[in-house]
Amino acid sequence: MKTILQQFNPKDQAHVQWLEKMSQSAKTMKNLESVLKENPMKATQLSALDAAELHLLLATKYTDAIFEGVAWIPPQKK
Repeated sequence: MKTILQQFNPKDQAHVQWLEKMSQSAKTMKNLESVLKENPMKATQLSALDAAELHLLLATKYTDAIFEGVAWIPPQKK
């Protein structure tokens, strides 16, 4: 899990869109395993048991990047 945290780049649109997809999946607890496997960092050996901790850590890293003004931010949905 350490590798995916190191590789996650909050400036990278694909990484942020995947985090958004992971967030949606975590809300419903549907397709979580497949979303984990689709990660653009190509991390392997991720399980649904890792998902909650991973999501928290990635979301924190992304939030910090937003506060620092260096994150890619998706356009607002209407």
